[in-house]
Amino acid sequence: MFGSVTAIPQTISDQLIEVKVPSASVYDNVGVINTSTGLAGYSKDPFLLSFGGANPFDKTQTVGQTDFASESGLYDITVADLDGDGKADIATANDNATNISVF
Repeated sequence: MFGSVTAIPQTISDQLIEVKVPSASVYDNVGVINTSTGLAGYSKDPFLLSFGGANPFDKTQTVGQTDFASESGLYDITVADLDGDGKADIATANDNATNISVF
């Protein structure tokens, strides 16, 4: 797991697990769960997404900033896979309100 996003291992040996990093990965600890035993382990340091070599982004394929209205002002924010679809969702806790906003 890369934060709230899961990945399927490409290769597994007794000392190495290789995965293709999912597109919605976030800065968080990497978790490995044995689905047979339910045992889990987590990295000491968070996964930091970085790119080496040539710039992998095509500026013509990006869009500008998108603003979302959050009621009564932003108090706190989290990024997690709230609905289990494998994509990161954004939830905000609103100041002076008794609700949250989910995007």
